[in-house]
Amino acid sequence: MCPVETTAQTTGGLSPPVIGEATSYFAEYLLYVAGNGLEALEMLRGKGGKPPEYPLERRIILLDLNMPKMNGIEFLHELRADPDLRPIPVIVLTTSGEERDKVDAYKLNVAGYILKPVTLGSFIETMATLNKYWMLSELP
Repeated sequence: MCPVETTAQTTGGLSPPVIGEATSYFAEYLLYVAGNGLEALEMLRGKGGKPPEYPLERRIILLDLNMPKMNGIEFLHELRADPDLRPIPVIVLTTSGEERDKVDAYKLNVAGYILKPVTLGSFIETMATLNKYWMLSELP
């Protein structure tokens, strides 16, 4: 998460950040993982007077729509309603191929919608392609 700070909505909790180690290609990235949308918002906003757990520069959220407690669309509504969090780019990375989910996500200004590949090799290839794209992207 070039140094792209990534907040991923998949599994885990509010434990210290996990350094993604899928391949050495991604070794320089930090992957912050939240178990659900509520935990992700706490990480992004801070909790109990503490500052947010993630760096403020060059970051992206990889969002799974199928999360417990607060699904991905609900999370996007909260994120886009918060002036401090609104500018963070979000890419949906999910198993949901439902047209309604795609429409709802794009209405909430996601930067992309990617179906999770089934095999590990395909997943690594998808993440490498996403990383190359992100490295080429110009941010304000």
